[in-house]
Amino acid sequence: MNPEPARESSRKATPQVDVQAVQRLLRDELSLSARLPYVFLMQFAAGMVIVVGSLWWTEEGLPLRTQVAFAAMCAVGLGWVAFCIWVLTRRRVLYARQQIVSSRLAMAFCAVFTVSSAVVGWQIDALPGGLLAAGCGGVMFAAAYALYRRAERQHQNLLRLRRSLEEPETAATLAA
Repeated sequence: MNPEPARESSRKATPQVDVQAVQRLLRDELSLSARLPYVFLMQFAAGMVIVVGSLWWTEEGLPLRTQVAFAAMCAVGLGWVAFCIWVLTRRRVLYARQQIVSSRLAMAFCAVFTVSSAVVGWQIDALPGGLLAAGCGGVMFAAAYALYRRAERQHQNLLRLRRSLEEPETAATLAA
């Protein structure tokens, strides 16, 4: 048996990789313009935590419901700050991982908002307003879920590309 035809067919099955496209992708992921939105999000979230935290700290006699809401807002803000620090301290491409994590955070925060809006509306006998707020939270959750699904697909595509680049035949093709 001649192994040449099998080797030739495996070369044809190897996906062709555009090296310039991969380099452009890496450059875009690591560029300042890719990191700037995370800097702005971190500053906004930190500002929110400072404003809400200072209101919470300086106002005396707040109802328990308001204190719980302020604590939740501070927790959400600190969650986004921690996420941004995680993204900004990485010196390598995250393979869409940051999008998966951010969409999961958004889904969690939207779910908490949706449930708490309905509960507070029911508790204070303002059910229509609570349900309206919960409906808005449901729409935000659906948007976060759609972003999560898109990020998962992008992550899987990038992992497939990485596996194809790690194959010996592809490495030999790129080296040639």
